[in-house]
Amino acid sequence: MNKKHLHLILIIFLIKLSHPALADSPFELNRTRESSIFVGGLGLATISFYIDGSIVPLTKEQVNILSKKDINFFDRRAADNYSESLSIFSDIALAACLLLPTSLNISKNINRDMQKVNTMYLETILLATAITPIAKGISKRVRPFVYNPKVPLSKKLSSNARKSFFSGHATKAFASSVFYATIYNEYFQNSKYLPLVWGISLFSAGSVGYLRYKSGDHFPTDIITGAIVGSMIGYFIPKLHQAKKRQETSASNRSINLISFTLSF
Repeated sequence: MNKKHLHLILIIFLIKLSHPALADSPFELNRTRESSIFVGGLGLATISFYIDGSIVPLTKEQVNILSKKDINFFDRRAADNYSESLSIFSDIALAACLLLPTSLNISKNINRDMQKVNTMYLETILLATAITPIAKGISKRVRPFVYNPKVPLSKKLSSNARKSFFSGHATKAFASSVFYATIYNEYFQNSKYLPLVWGISLFSAGSVGYLRYKSGDHFPTDIITGAIVGSMIGYFIPKLHQAKKRQETSASNRSINLISFTLSF
């Protein structure tokens, strides 16, 4: 062992000594923050309810003049899709994604923090649910099935036919699935199952998006946007609640890694 390695060990020891081990819980709640999130979420939900109810259905004349040629090339093929059964399956798949975080109860480490986890999850679903109707009401984008001649006219003349952008199913599916994987990641940072947890989570959410595409309910851009927005909500809500000791320790670990890398040369 040379002198450089001795210096490295000493530096790491001093850093570890000055930074305590991880807190028992990686998350913490703050009354002011939680109140702000819930009030803000309920405010968005109120606005979305009003906007959603203001959407006026298409007329028969408006439906008749629609053409797939008016759809951008990336989204155009979605107009050929339609399946009521797949639409129902997408609802079931979404329900499965929403229930996925409840499996966290199995872990004793997480179970004792269920008040914190449940609060964060409620905030996640509240925001994911409230934000999409606002976008739908503003854009009033026509769903893919409206362009499909095989779809009954009565379905095309409903207000729901103008709620394509962006996908609420994808938003909620990715929000809940990414939330689940992020929570697991924080409690079991060294688990060998992390890739599997993330893989299953993203696959489950992606399946919801695929079903919404094949059912003719959404264009790919609707689903991609929903996936991005939902993932951001599901990831950043837990990060926003990360305990200060966990943040300090993470910063410390990054410093140790940087020092180790530098002194290895």
